[in-house]
Amino acid sequence: MVTAVHWRSNTEWNIHYRIAREAGLSESILELIRAGASPDFGDPEERLVYHFTKQLQDSGRVSDRIFNQAVERFGLRIVTNLVVLIGYYTSVAMTLNVFEIGIDE
Repeated sequence: MVTAVHWRSNTEWNIHYRIAREAGLSESILELIRAGASPDFGDPEERLVYHFTKQLQDSGRVSDRIFNQAVERFGLRIVTNLVVLIGYYTSVAMTLNVFEIGIDE
């Protein structure tokens, strides 16, 4: 969802909104993400993933503090998968935007 907002990909947002809701993210958290505000996650893991993703999207890097927290909590393999996933959905968002692909297409 952070990636969809960063790249202003409404199609990616709309496709993943239902999935995010089914995964347990509240409507209020999703609306804060959409607005570019930092939600107050109750779950520390969700908060960490959010900040990791936001930093990576905003600057192309992640601070040592956030990186180390993520590796400590999830392990290097999961953090690597997270980076690859963020990169993949960045590519998807750019593709949807460039070719103006909507949900109906």
